Amino acid sequence: MESITMIVALLVPNFLMGIGITAAVIMLLTIAAGLYRQLAYLPKFFWQYPMSYISFTAWAVQGQYKNDVIGLEFEPWVPGQPKLKGERILETDLGVNSNHSKWWDLAALFHIFVSQGCFLYGTKIQGQSSIAIAQALCQTEF
Repeated sequence: MESITMIVALLVPNFLMGIGITAAVIMLLTIAAGLYRQLAYLPKFFWQYPMSYISFTAWAVQGQYKNDVIGLEFEPWVPGQPKLKGERILETDLGVNSNHSKWWDLAALFHIFVSQGCFLYGTKIQGQSSIAIAQALCQTEF
């Protein structure tokens, strides 16, 4: 979240706009995580495919669910029925795809953080170089 805040701070002109836009971006990424509604019930065009893949919250929540639920057995809803497997709870109740492991989620989360850091660093270097060029061009001798 801090890297998103820093990226937004570099792109907006004042402090209040930065706070508002950062809150909006983090809210959009949290909606795409599947915390409030299952990902299958969100519209596919915007929320499922681009937003859920770039949302660090989605990868973190899915990895945490897999870490907590896979391998466990739960009591059934109706007494006397067989116990429920954690994989079934993961896919039906939580709406998380269990085709890949929690380590893939962790690797995707690490990749997102590294790419955000590289983007932030590149934007910062570009901003510093443009300031240096502007100062060099503005220096005139009378």
